[in-house]
Amino acid sequence: MKRGFLSKDSSAKFKAATSPSPAVEASVAAPPAAKPVSPTFKRGFLNKESHAKHTLSVSNAPAIATSAATPGLTKSVAADFKAVEPVACMPAKPFNKPIAEATPEEGSVEVPSPQSIMVSRTEGRMCTTEEFLEKARRGAVQRIMTYLPPVETGCLFFTGVKERLLARLSWPAPIPEAAQNCYQIGDSLLGGLGLFAVRNIKLGELIIVERPLLITSTAMRMENEIQLLIRALSNCRWNGNGANEEPMMGMVETNSISIDYLPGDIDMTYGAIFNVVSRFNHSCSLSVFGSWDVQSFSYSVRARRDISADEELTYSYLDSSELLTPCAERAAELKRYSFKCKCPSCTDMEPGHSNQSDENRERLGMSLILTIKHGETMLRAIQTIIDNPKEDVNGLVTGFLNTLVLMEQEQLVDDVLCAFHYSCLCKVALATKNEKKARKWVLKAADIGQLYKGPDGGWARVAQYPRQSGWWGRRNHGVAA
Repeated sequence: MKRGFLSKDSSAKFKAATSPSPAVEASVAAPPAAKPVSPTFKRGFLNKESHAKHTLSVSNAPAIATSAATPGLTKSVAADFKAVEPVACMPAKPFNKPIAEATPEEGSVEVPSPQSIMVSRTEGRMCTTEEFLEKARRGAVQRIMTYLPPVETGCLFFTGVKERLLARLSWPAPIPEAAQNCYQIGDSLLGGLGLFAVRNIKLGELIIVERPLLITSTAMRMENEIQLLIRALSNCRWNGNGANEEPMMGMVETNSISIDYLPGDIDMTYGAIFNVVSRFNHSCSLSVFGSWDVQSFSYSVRARRDISADEELTYSYLDSSELLTPCAERAAELKRYSFKCKCPSCTDMEPGHSNQSDENRERLGMSLILTIKHGETMLRAIQTIIDNPKEDVNGLVTGFLNTLVLMEQEQLVDDVLCAFHYSCLCKVALATKNEKKARKWVLKAADIGQLYKGPDGGWARVAQYPRQSGWWGRRNHGVAA
């Protein structure tokens, strides 16, 4: 996620269908002395905080009467039912308890691809500058001021966006519930106010879900109602560098968050201002990840890593590739926000620290470029090495682990690098029959998938049945992974 969409283009782009289980009917002849036994089936303004309470409700499955004559039941279960009257026309009831899955056949459990847990980049095609200018010349570019959902979000859209949103089935969907009482607003050493953890927060935990106060695509003169909603936010542009910019424009550019593109008569990237989310301070070692969901018209913030109580919650105004540039380049990029980053990676004065951090990020940046450009080729080469017992895979493992150590040192969690390296380490462990290590890397991959995409991408199934994976036992000796 990235701020300052006005000055720089950016793009980011269960219903559990549980069918009721069929009613189980059991019929046996009751002994003369036995009596029949019947089965028993048992959001807020800028000066207010809102916390959503997260609850989980689990329904118990109904007990099902049966008899010792029913195939597949143990004696202890059958003993609980001495006699049962024939059950006729029993209505089907929801059965929420999951049915135990039979162990899959050997080799049938597929290891998901790294892409299964990578962030989905912008879908669709953005309008180019040439297309925009051509439509502008013939008067086809128009904007409308509206509110969506009703009286919640002020929107300055290009024509067609509102109609397409309202045409979506069941739009807007209910907002997901976030964790309760996990953050508070307070004075920040990074400058102004910030958000702080009031308890330990685990990786992937949903911290905030919020609908925006304002959505806009370009600079504009806002109406009084919207000005009142965002006037309390900071303004790094007001009188910055001697300029006397219109203050509301500075507030918009300072606090806007990119929410990806919205399709309309002209497809453009939009940005939004939020009551709480816009208060996150920047860090080059950010601790949270945010994502926009157009169906619920809301922005969700999750813990990017484990966060300690009292630690400030931060994200980056820079994109993932910019975070992997040297400190001096990041500082130059952040000048448009008129502040100097005070995160440890930029300010730690220990001798050699800045140089070491720059070297770490440079190596991570090179690894990211290679993975993005040549990931498929690299995966095929790695598979060839794993399949050949004469090849030493320990070198591969060491390289993968070194990259993960660099990310840990810089407190960075990159979805592409994590997905690629966890996938490779998992395959090596499976191929060498190291079940403990395989589960370790599989579960880490599942955590990343849930953080960035919601579903785990199929990795949990591999953790449950590692020996049924097609990668199990493809080599004859173990490694340290």
